[in-house]
Amino acid sequence: MSSIAFSLLSLSIAYVLQTIDYIALEITGLYLLKPFVLGIVTVVLAVLSAISEKLKTGGICGIPSDTVYILVACCNQPEAVKRAYKSKKQAEDRPMSLWISNFRQIEAAKNEFSSLLWDFLHEIWPSNVSAVLKRGDWVKSLGLGESEKYLGRPDSIAMRIPDSTITCHLIDQCGPVAVTSANPTGEGDTTHHAQVLAKLGLQNCDGILCDGPSRENAISTVVDCRDIDNGNLAFFRIGLTPKSTILNIFETLLKRHGKMPKSNTNGITPVNGVFEEEINE
Repeated sequence: MSSIAFSLLSLSIAYVLQTIDYIALEITGLYLLKPFVLGIVTVVLAVLSAISEKLKTGGICGIPSDTVYILVACCNQPEAVKRAYKSKKQAEDRPMSLWISNFRQIEAAKNEFSSLLWDFLHEIWPSNVSAVLKRGDWVKSLGLGESEKYLGRPDSIAMRIPDSTITCHLIDQCGPVAVTSANPTGEGDTTHHAQVLAKLGLQNCDGILCDGPSRENAISTVVDCRDIDNGNLAFFRIGLTPKSTILNIFETLLKRHGKMPKSNTNGITPVNGVFEEEINE
């Protein structure tokens, strides 16, 4: 059975978790609950394992995130990253972003980041906030190989730790992933697993992790951190996380580091004339 068929026939993880909560409330005998829960957990782990293996062997898959569904490829599988990248029309205008599940995965780059930037990333992640960082030698230190050329723009790269246990679990298994939106260029966001295959087709998707409706039917917030060391912070897009929340965090950190914010912390900056819809998460 293909991974798509397997995942489409699997139970919705969201439904499973809701069912467990309901039964936990309704059944007083814990001994009755335990076998059921263990069985459900086994199914969920089997589905996650199937998607993980597909990614680790060079597949590209549609998975849920802390916002909408996304299309991902393992960064250690450059042909898969290239394929995901090429799934978009005018792909050069829709750069892929880099998602990690924990800071250990970018520890090798720590010395290339200022303490202000490092602290800021720790404050905002995990969350639905993507940080656009200045490209530099730190990218090479991550060992992305040929996948690197499909991520970000010549002078920048967007990165994120998502606020999703499911997404982070997969990245734990596979390593950093290249991310693009799970929809054709110009179409709306994909907010249900049933839409992923319909929108992308078999040629652009090897597996789907089914989790029902998206956790949030809303866009992510994207922050421009390229000039953060000069006290400047800008926004490519305001989404689920309000600008005020990010600015409060930033101003607190600036005071801690003995710096003062600059005027363009209130700005919203377009990239090459377009906003973050074209940054693909």
